[in-house]
Amino acid sequence: MSRELWEAARLGYASILGTSIPVVDVTAGGNSMLHIAAKLGHTDFCKRALDLQPLLLQLKNARGDTPLHVAARAGHHQLVNHLISTASESSAPADADDGVRSLVRMANNVGNTALHEAVQNGHEQVAVALMAKSPRVSAVTNVNGVSPLYMAVESGSASMVQRLLAAEEASCDGPNGQTALHLAALRSYRAEIIRMLLQQRSSLAGKADTAGRVPVHFAAARGDLEMVRHLLENDASTAYLQDNGGATAIHVAASFGYVNVIKQLIEKCPGCVEVMDGEGSNFFHVAISKRRDQL
Repeated sequence: MSRELWEAARLGYASILGTSIPVVDVTAGGNSMLHIAAKLGHTDFCKRALDLQPLLLQLKNARGDTPLHVAARAGHHQLVNHLISTASESSAPADADDGVRSLVRMANNVGNTALHEAVQNGHEQVAVALMAKSPRVSAVTNVNGVSPLYMAVESGSASMVQRLLAAEEASCDGPNGQTALHLAALRSYRAEIIRMLLQQRSSLAGKADTAGRVPVHFAAARGDLEMVRHLLENDASTAYLQDNGGATAIHVAASFGYVNVIKQLIEKCPGCVEVMDGEGSNFFHVAISKRRDQL
């Protein structure tokens, strides 16, 4: 790409474009003029570039990003709306919806859609715009198995979590078989996010990761009494669920010496005191063994 064209895209000078532009004129990183202008939010420049060369819309750079990825990552929601509209207008009338869905669901080299990028960078208006055009994009996970909702919980943004939960199609998946609720339990996020997840995706409390652990295992490992209480109020039966080693939440709490959590588990689920882990130990055996190891 010539320096003159690069500068025009960076500064948003649409007048330099003339009447035609080459589609293959890119930087060493594979960025077209549309990528450069989209990152900086130069909507007028992007409109003019697309009028002259519509193929720029789906051109990917070396990272696999389309201009839509770039605009979403930067939080330019008006430009995101325009790029989506262009995808619709450039398709045959019968295929307009397919054109939009195809663009919105395009993944970069790490499997992120534009929605992943918007959520990861905290751009709520962009996320709303993308889901309005293609609700099922919220169901797409990246190469690590991470959904946009998982990312939203990771960010700690209750409003973003709420937006994503409003999409019935939204996946809750994360890495290693975990869900957004595993993450919330692991990191002790504020009660607002926990309540939303349990109210709208209550079944997540019983979903195990690849190690067989459910969210209450994570909460018990942290000694998070409030989280344990929330999870048991949602579904007390999860206290009896065993991980791949046979441990329940009370075994985990006992191994860390969290007496208050043990008391809460016994109060809500008295039968859990009798459950044996894979080594034939109940929670009391685990507690004694742990104490012996520390002597």
